[in-house]
Amino acid sequence: MNKTVKDVGISMLSNAIWELLLIVGAAVGTPIMATIVLIKKGNGEDIDIVWWIILVVFALLSIGNIIVGILQFVRRTNKPTFPAIKSDVLYEMMRTELYFADRENIKCYREVRFKVLCDKMRSIRKQFTWTGDGYKGTVLDEKSKGKNFKIDDSVRRLPPQIYDVEFDAEKKKGDRVSYRVITEVTDKTHVMQPSLSQQINSKTKKLELVLTVPRGLVKNVTSSVYADSAHKVEIGVSKKIDTKTYGEMETYEVCIKNPELLHRYFIGWEWL
Repeated sequence: MNKTVKDVGISMLSNAIWELLLIVGAAVGTPIMATIVLIKKGNGEDIDIVWWIILVVFALLSIGNIIVGILQFVRRTNKPTFPAIKSDVLYEMMRTELYFADRENIKCYREVRFKVLCDKMRSIRKQFTWTGDGYKGTVLDEKSKGKNFKIDDSVRRLPPQIYDVEFDAEKKKGDRVSYRVITEVTDKTHVMQPSLSQQINSKTKKLELVLTVPRGLVKNVTSSVYADSAHKVEIGVSKKIDTKTYGEMETYEVCIKNPELLHRYFIGWEWL
């Protein structure tokens, strides 16, 4: 093994030295040969064919180095290509609303409309990550129940909470599906992270994030975009969200058209 590593190291060093000699030779040799030929020509001497051959060789080496340099520059500046991300669905609309009846009792309304891209689909799996202290479960709202859809809810109470939306019949490529679910959670001990976010894992035409709270519960509500799920790599700068008031409730809403794949869209706030 040590011999193999040593051989590889020697080979890499030899190649580097050889390339360096070619570059230096072309850069230095060409003007030297050209100068010698011009001096001989100026003195009226007959220039042997060997000098012309040497001059042409050095000139070709110089041209070759220039071409190689241009090709390497183009290769390094070209943007890398990545394989397309395949998805079973195309979301035409995805809306998530976090609704606080008060500081401890919260509901999350999630509404989606999507087009099936795969050959067949009998259900779709979703997950909800709750950072508070209680998860009561996810159910279909009344309109979705009328479609004879069902929810297969996770028994786990630690995040992420996973549930399956089971359709009334097998869906085929090109079919459109829509439903709305309600997730009920609690935060009796006030430990939840003050945020609402959605990562885009499938192509989406429209994303809506909504925070609804009683007046006087939150402040400094902003929207952000991150390139990672840990919220470490922010894209652009955070923007303040204007308040809309409806009676005793305040609403903060962000609407994004054609959100970027694998980006996480985020609403954050502070508690009053």
